[in-house]
Amino acid sequence: MHSETRADLHIHTCYSDGVYSPKKLLRIADEKKLDVIAFADHDTIDGYLAGAEIAEDFRCKLIPGIEVSCYYKGFDIHILAYQFDPKNQALLDVIDYNLQERENRVLRFIDKFAEYDVYLTPEDIKTEKTHILGRPHIANALVKAGYARNYTEAFNKYLVNESPTFTAKRALSPQKVIRAIKAAGGISVLAHPFRLDHEQILYDIIEMGVQGLEAHYMSHNKQLVGKYLQIAQEHDLLVTGGSDFHWPTKNKKFGDYYCTKVSKKILNNR
Repeated sequence: MHSETRADLHIHTCYSDGVYSPKKLLRIADEKKLDVIAFADHDTIDGYLAGAEIAEDFRCKLIPGIEVSCYYKGFDIHILAYQFDPKNQALLDVIDYNLQERENRVLRFIDKFAEYDVYLTPEDIKTEKTHILGRPHIANALVKAGYARNYTEAFNKYLVNESPTFTAKRALSPQKVIRAIKAAGGISVLAHPFRLDHEQILYDIIEMGVQGLEAHYMSHNKQLVGKYLQIAQEHDLLVTGGSDFHWPTKNKKFGDYYCTKVSKKILNNR
């Protein structure tokens, strides 16, 4: 029995853009001897709620989690939330807004595609297995309709910011998201900070009151981990870690990455 707490607090289920069900992820977490996990699905807590119903059947502890989309100075910002009250109306209002905007954005993409002789319908994108809509689902639909050879080509050709068919997200501000998480009794954490091209954005979000930093992240090398741990210490921020797992690849299986340095307040808040 290991003495350290093994945690992965950034996992996506089939309720957003992951491929595994909550039950399968909990089962693998037990097999890999993880101690604490969080499903951080994009703009939905349905994966967490489904997992919470069966979590007692597994040794691994499941804590409330979500990854909330917001927008600031031209950047997509993702704020992780943990240990919140899943019935809190302020947080549910934020979730409802983002889910509706996801639907609206798909329609804007479809209209934009038509200008370039690319024709999709909402039914092409939203299948029976799709719980929420995002660019990955559009990319898969583009491949299925024959407009791209594979997922990567579809994303790079039609869905990245530089593409002529790109349509921006109309997301909430980080301030509003952070306030809603706080109102729900949760802990707000800036996800994968290395993706921010301008470091000033990071400090702006700290000024807005975010409570933690995802310093331990699968794509962070030792230098980046050290950098973000130092920033967290300087600004009295909590520290989290996660794999951002969506689906298995040749060199990336769920449970292979975990963090043993997560702030205890996040693990044991509720």
